[in-house]
Amino acid sequence: MEQDYDDFLTSYSERPRLSFIDAISACFKKYAIFKGRSRRSEFWWFNLFLLCIIIWWSFFVFVLVFSEGSYPYSSLSALIVAIFLKIVLLVFFIPSATVTVRRLHDIGRSAWWYVVFLLLIALLCSLKYIMAFFMRLGDSSLVVITTSYQVLFYTTLILISILSIALLVFFATDSDTEENKYGLSPKYQ
Repeated sequence: MEQDYDDFLTSYSERPRLSFIDAISACFKKYAIFKGRSRRSEFWWFNLFLLCIIIWWSFFVFVLVFSEGSYPYSSLSALIVAIFLKIVLLVFFIPSATVTVRRLHDIGRSAWWYVVFLLLIALLCSLKYIMAFFMRLGDSSLVVITTSYQVLFYTTLILISILSIALLVFFATDSDTEENKYGLSPKYQ
């Protein structure tokens, strides 16, 4: 058994981890490339970068809003910042999605795990609009609509929680050492 492990170590040489800057530049170089594989370091460093941007931007908006009024869109500058934030989020969504898909590919998982997760998040976000639509239809079925809404809401929330845990485990899993159907391992060459 120990000989097998020694053979493994000599047959594969592990490449060094990507640095913070290298990971971010790798994600932007592969901006819309869903094919291939990404290492854990590339995935986690890029997500840390996104978290830092979100925290910085939230602080910026917080200071802007409370320095100019109590309502977030009470001034033109706050409205411009909010619109710019949405554009920035859309710009960063693409490399975030691609690095996530490539990370799943690195451990031999399909991108459908992430697609289902995004669809469940979209369903959860749209449930209040669905509920408002059905409430406008009439009062006769309000109890059924409210109960159905609650069942759908909590079922979606439970599914998102389970899928989040599964994805977190996948993202923390080490790379496949062998070539898989998504390409060569970026970690082991």
